[in-house]
Amino acid sequence: MQDVLVLYPSAGMGHIVAMVELGKLLLRHNHHPNGVLSYIHKISLTHPSITFLRFPTVTVEPPSLTRSPAAASFEFIRLHAVNARRSLEEISKTSNVRAFIIDMFCTTALSIGKELQIPTYYFYTSGAGAFTAFLHFPALNKEFENQSYKDLTTTVLQFPAAVPPLKATQMPEPMLDRNDLAHRDFSWFCASLPLANGVIINTFEELEVSPVKALLENRCFLDKSKPTPPVYCIGPLIADSEAKLHDCLAWLDAQPKRSVLFLCFGSSGSFTVPQLKQIAEGLERSGVRFLWLDEKSKVMRDLAMAALGESGSSTIALARFVQSWSK
Repeated sequence: MQDVLVLYPSAGMGHIVAMVELGKLLLRHNHHPNGVLSYIHKISLTHPSITFLRFPTVTVEPPSLTRSPAAASFEFIRLHAVNARRSLEEISKTSNVRAFIIDMFCTTALSIGKELQIPTYYFYTSGAGAFTAFLHFPALNKEFENQSYKDLTTTVLQFPAAVPPLKATQMPEPMLDRNDLAHRDFSWFCASLPLANGVIINTFEELEVSPVKALLENRCFLDKSKPTPPVYCIGPLIADSEAKLHDCLAWLDAQPKRSVLFLCFGSSGSFTVPQLKQIAEGLERSGVRFLWLDEKSKVMRDLAMAALGESGSSTIALARFVQSWSK
């Protein structure tokens, strides 16, 4: 039978793009879009070795005053668990599934891969720093049991690895309210991360030296008997773009080293007017140069290209990942 890899992203555009870029990278190793549907159509035409399976429609109760958007999104993914199982079983009938790669938000599929005895890996679309913090979330939940982070207005959370302290009220939105069903789901996602065969992270060692080192040295848990899952930093994964480089890059390259604050909030980042005012006031009071875009400087681009080079750290990590399931 033909060897295949099965990749299962969550529905967010940034997650789909990153997962597809991972698929393209894996294809290269072994031998921006207007919307999800148009993006899938484009990739199907340009990369025929990547096949998309579309699940049947499911109905989810919309967000309301008592039901957060995150809770609705997580339920949407949970309802698709039966479709994920059915699809994986069907693929297994005609192909040899060497690895099952799932988004963190698709944790319902982790047990499916395990039951079918398929090596199952998480693909974490953000960076190593945030990932180390997520590994520690279950311990924080236990420490602040029966309390909501949104109410801990004077509490600063500490992390055992190379992650700066964080105000409790600045936790990811799904974690803020313990009475929100999203809190339960998000906590479960984080607690399940060590149970996978490994975790692929969209970063590279030179970008996040301290967090990556903490992961490799198993310093992300207060309980040292709990091992960190194998980590493969294979990034950066960047979608193909026909657009020319932005003029801001010339300005950025001309600034003194380590003098510019870079702000990036992901493809779904959005803020209320008061929040925007707070960010603007903070930037003005800080007096630092800043860039609120999703581009990188020439120095960072050079580091990224080196990491993806023939003997770069990301290429080596990718080879380790392939070796982990190809034995």
